[in-house]
This record gives sequence, structure tokens and C-alpha cells, in this order.
Amino acid sequence: MNPSQPALILAIDDEPEVLKQLAEVLGKAGYQCRCCATAEEALELARALNPDLILSDISLGGESGLVLCEQIKEDPALCHVPVMFLSGAQIPDIIRRAAPTTCASRSTRRCSWS
Repeated sequence: MNPSQPALILAIDDEPEVLKQLAEVLGKAGYQCRCCATAEEALELARALNPDLILSDISLGGESGLVLCEQIKEDPALCHVPVMFLSGAQIPDIIRRAAPTTCASRSTRRCSWS
């Protein structure tokens, strides 16, 4: 991270409204935010942008956020980037499945965006 620039956060969610709200909240908090809807696009953007943090939903169209996290952690150019799962899923199994991916954190979406 360049101290003269705001941290860059890559947000991945297959729901456009969630991405819009995330970008708005993060922007107001002083962060740069780039958004995408698929794991494939996220991996490309992460390699191109080298973000400071990746926020990903677990349930994406196509590959899951869990698989994306594994790919990021296996990539020597990206393995240093923390990944945080942000998901509306209330399935206890998700926390157990997320642990081996070495993601930085997990959070369920119980947010009021207003």
C-alpha cells in the first residue's frame, strides 16, 4: 500500500446492489473500491491491481469464493493479500469450509446500508 493513496479494496459479489452499496460505503470511508461479479474476473483484477484487501461473497455464480481464496493463496503474487468473506449465508458449514482456505476473516451480512 502506498501511504499517499487510499487502500484499494477489491469487492466480489454476484448481486449488483450489494456491490453498489459496498462501493458507496467503502468510498465514504476513504477507500478505493473496485468491484466485480465473478471469481474469474476477480482473479484477473487482483493480479492486475494488487489490492490491499479482497472482500468476497462465498456464493458466487460459477466458482465459489472459497475456490477463489484458495487460488489467491496459491498465487505467489497474491498470497500476501488478505481475503475476507462477506456472506449472507447462515450455514454453519461455511465457517468450517472457509477455515482451510486461510482467509483473513469471515463475516455474515447483517448490515444496514443506510
